[in-house]
Amino acid sequence: MSTTKTTSTTINSWGEVKQKLFFGDKEIVNASKRIVPKENAHVLTYTTKDGVEKKFYFADEVAVLDTEGIRLKQQAERDLFRRYMKHEISHEQLIAAVAELNG
Repeated sequence: MSTTKTTSTTINSWGEVKQKLFFGDKEIVNASKRIVPKENAHVLTYTTKDGVEKKFYFADEVAVLDTEGIRLKQQAERDLFRRYMKHEISHEQLIAAVAELNG
């Protein structure tokens, strides 16, 4: 995974963020497990009145992961392993099926 170099910008109020999640004329997205910032992505930070720091990125500077696809692939791998443990498929069949899923 590449190292990201970020430039921080501080947001002064939550109202700035809530306005259609735009900052200036650029769309922003909430930092989450689904968001992977690209190299040199800008980080927008907002500290709530409770002292919690929220992070946002410009939408065109991130990649959004397909979490549903990842979950389905992991489930398929678990199902294959269960079948292998029940001796329904051979080791070679397990390896070939997992390679096909990852290929």
